[in-house]
Amino acid sequence: MGIGTFGSFTQARLAIYAAQTGITVTGNNISNINTPGYTRQRLNQVSLYAAGADRYYSAGDIRTGQGALVKSLSQIRSPYLDIRYRTLNAQVGYADGRLEILEEIQRILDEVGAGDESKGEGGHGILGLELEKLGEAFKNLVDQTGHQEYDNTVRQISKNLVTLLNKYANKLEEVQENTISKLEQNIEEVNGYLTTIRSLNEEIRKSEIHGDPALELRDERNLQIDKLSELIDIDVTYSEEEIAGGLKVEKLTIRLGNANPDPASRTDEALLIDGIYGAQMKLNKVPVENPAAKFDAANPDTWPFMKEDGAGGFTPTFNPDEAAMELVENPDWDKNDLATQYLDEDGNPTDAAHAAKQPMANPDYKPYLTEDGKPTADLAEAEKVTDSNYNMSITKLKNKIGEVYVAMNKGSPTAVSGEKEVLDAEGNPVKLEDLFAKGENRATVATEDLPNKGDTTLMLYKRVKLANGRYAYTQQMITQEVSREVALDDNDLNGRIQAQREMLTEKGEFTDRDTIKNVDENAGSKRGIPYYQRTLDLLANQFAKVMNEANQGFLQDPEGNFITKGKNDAGEEIGVPVTIQVNGKDEKVNSDWSKISEDVQDAILTEVGLDRAAMEAAGLTGKNVLDAFMKGQKYDNGEGKFFPENKEDILAEDGTVQEAGWGKNAKGIFVGGVLFSNNPGNDDPSGITAANISVSNTWETTHLLVCDYTCPPGDLEPASGASENIRHFEYLVTNQKFDFIPTTLDGYENASGAPMLNGTFFEMWNNIGTTRGGDQSKMEVNLNANYKNLLSVDTARDSVSSVDFNDEAMNLMMYSKSYNAACRLMTTIDSVLDKLINGTGITT
Repeated sequence: MGIGTFGSFTQARLAIYAAQTGITVTGNNISNINTPGYTRQRLNQVSLYAAGADRYYSAGDIRTGQGALVKSLSQIRSPYLDIRYRTLNAQVGYADGRLEILEEIQRILDEVGAGDESKGEGGHGILGLELEKLGEAFKNLVDQTGHQEYDNTVRQISKNLVTLLNKYANKLEEVQENTISKLEQNIEEVNGYLTTIRSLNEEIRKSEIHGDPALELRDERNLQIDKLSELIDIDVTYSEEEIAGGLKVEKLTIRLGNANPDPASRTDEALLIDGIYGAQMKLNKVPVENPAAKFDAANPDTWPFMKEDGAGGFTPTFNPDEAAMELVENPDWDKNDLATQYLDEDGNPTDAAHAAKQPMANPDYKPYLTEDGKPTADLAEAEKVTDSNYNMSITKLKNKIGEVYVAMNKGSPTAVSGEKEVLDAEGNPVKLEDLFAKGENRATVATEDLPNKGDTTLMLYKRVKLANGRYAYTQQMITQEVSREVALDDNDLNGRIQAQREMLTEKGEFTDRDTIKNVDENAGSKRGIPYYQRTLDLLANQFAKVMNEANQGFLQDPEGNFITKGKNDAGEEIGVPVTIQVNGKDEKVNSDWSKISEDVQDAILTEVGLDRAAMEAAGLTGKNVLDAFMKGQKYDNGEGKFFPENKEDILAEDGTVQEAGWGKNAKGIFVGGVLFSNNPGNDDPSGITAANISVSNTWETTHLLVCDYTCPPGDLEPASGASENIRHFEYLVTNQKFDFIPTTLDGYENASGAPMLNGTFFEMWNNIGTTRGGDQSKMEVNLNANYKNLLSVDTARDSVSSVDFNDEAMNLMMYSKSYNAACRLMTTIDSVLDKLINGTGITT
């Protein structure tokens, strides 16, 4: 039927309400034009139309709508642009995070840029300049051997050089510490965003239940999600969640963004938010190990387990297969209820009959340290520190009161035969139809926990009686999956946090080969702070090793034969050749392995405990073998090196000789000493790094440089003014090329054995800068490209979602005119009805 006599008033009233609401929405949009994260709101109207018709309606009646209804208020957003923005935001965060740290490294290693050649700065920065100065100092010393002033110059430049290496190493350590702090702060930010989003989800859920779309809360949630997407790559989805009685509300779910290139990995899709449940991100902590508890086959206190000793007691063992078994005790047992004294295999309290078993622990084995440095076997008491690999985990999903999230996963019901054999509640096989023996039409049977141990998995069976009197059966699997902590893989994240983690852990060519094989095949090409630290260490270590070796050796005659002390016919001490008996004859030992006959070489190898095959297998050179022969050393195949290692005796605390040195057994005249050590207070050259390299104590206090090793015939000292070894030093510093191999550093024996570079010390230093520059340039290109794309997407998103003055001005005019017209309609209807009611039938 058409609109009633007074229906026009309803039309006008609804029109006024719609226009007035539109003006209010437009005003709200305009007032929030500068509010961060605000999304433009839109009024949704529908035409009010009463469907159907009266039975006796007039055939000539005109059917019209009954006005406009304000249906809802919504936001104008593009889900596609939101996804693109957040994906690009993670990529920008990653590139910016790496670039920020690379720029800090640049400021350390390139502190003076190229230098000023006009001022004699060499154009290579400070450390390159010091290398050039050192080469020049050795060149000047060639003609001034014996002059303390020139020797002091060499030593002072060497001190400047090692001081710079120490400085760079310390500053890189500062960068690492600062990056750790930033990483921890960013993880706290992530957790703050996740907590806020979870709380907003709860508020939005409550509002939706009561009919309020909560658009402002959604704006705040989107803003938090955008901020989160810079730190980690995320995947945001929306779905509907049924509350009760058919009432559904929106549910927001956030997962990690599937960043891991390994398709088999699923941890990169870990749940962060699921409606009113939220997780947290954390850096894994590990207990501080007790170095005194490191396994020692001779010390039973370092053996973890106990075994039966056959006499009714127990004795330590390191073999878990031999260990006696004991029940796992419940640490929270109240000492009263025997039913909860132990833990079962799932970690739940139970009695002795159902308790899990574990190897009996050795009470004297204390593998951890407490915060005050005391040994302990209790993991709870041990001091916890951040995992050195900065591994992270996603915690269980919990709501605001701490309840753990349980996902209800329902499989699809499938038709089955009543004759099918299934398991009943006691685990006995029965026919499916027998489960309904008591007349019920549904039966529930617990099954094996799937997909994880501890989950509740049920099989729901139903039957329906058909018209023919028979039954149709269905089965459906229902799983209650309990939220669990997820340990993240190396490549599960993206964004700024992943950039910082990689810069803290990636070692490039120093990466362990097992890591490349089993964890990340691209790890060998990823360079973080540890790479630059180890590269500096390699430079410092190689420099110290080469200089120390060049300043230590045995004297020789002009023909290159090693000499030792002898006497002439007058009883005077003279230099005589070192010899070795071969086939009953004394043969001279030359300092050049290639000039020695094969018979003499074989005799020397036998003297040091080797043969040619063993020498080749051990990777030893003729120089190595000659050096060991002159020192009286023997090769230890098990250790892979010559012993004794030290020249001087190693003494115990009581003064007795703990390990004899080779100095007393040397076959020739040894001269020189260590120029560079691992501490300015000693002469120990072991374990030298950029952080600890120092001018040795002896060189600091005495004239130590060996000018020459060649003595005139019969003499026991080189000639005055001889300087061949000084020339050798100059060549080593300026021109000699070396293989810089990562495996030569202590602790990196399983890294790449291929040379990083074959070049001089200066070329190695320059290569560090070149590598850093290449990495930085790559990140700059990456950042610029992603940032431009991000700006483009953000602009497109703003064009859809942000408030535009022109559009809102047009809306104001439209709603204003609509309001005026609706009011005019109301006035007109009032006039017409007044005439109808009050003027009908009146004659003038």
